[in-house]
Amino acid sequence: MPERPVKPRLAVFGGSFDPVHNGHLFIAGSLLRQKLTEEVLLVPAGTPPHKQEGLMASPEHRLAMLKLAVEEYPGISVSDIELAQESMPAYTINTLETLTRLFRDSDIHFVIGMDSLLDIPNWHRAGELVNRHSFLVYPRPGFEPPSPAMLAPHFGPRNAEKLRRSIINLPEMPVSATMIRETVSQRQSLCGLVCDSVARYIREHKLYQDHE
Repeated sequence: MPERPVKPRLAVFGGSFDPVHNGHLFIAGSLLRQKLTEEVLLVPAGTPPHKQEGLMASPEHRLAMLKLAVEEYPGISVSDIELAQESMPAYTINTLETLTRLFRDSDIHFVIGMDSLLDIPNWHRAGELVNRHSFLVYPRPGFEPPSPAMLAPHFGPRNAEKLRRSIINLPEMPVSATMIRETVSQRQSLCGLVCDSVARYIREHKLYQDHE
């Protein structure tokens, strides 16, 4: 009997990417190196429903920095699917359902950090999101995995266990977009925090500075 065909895996990695940094690239690269996926699709948020406080770069700047950051990584690509609808909240379940229709031949996994896993019960249509879609959860400094007792009341025992099994083994990355923005505002070096092309873009466009 012929082997049962297996769909190629596509990891959808969403976020504000404000800006994209070496932690994001390390996570995406690790998913590829560990053969957890064949491709990583970075999806910058248009209008996040839980928009962070403080200065954000424009969608155009965030997208441009992402494209620069992935130029040398053939297994990592960028989609502007959420930026195209920036006038309305970009709910994860809507994005994933659209991508599932567009990539019918791919097995899609949604990539989130441990902090997002702890908050996921508060997301739009969270029950449907967890029930319908697969996840890859990476560690974040200061955030412990939720217990089954924390997840089961929201998603049931089976989906609670599904989420816990989605946690992957990666080193915690001590870099964040907030750290990058603070580093820029304090006129300090970005060496080792973002790739050279992104650092150059931030300088040239004077992003994350007090006068912007």
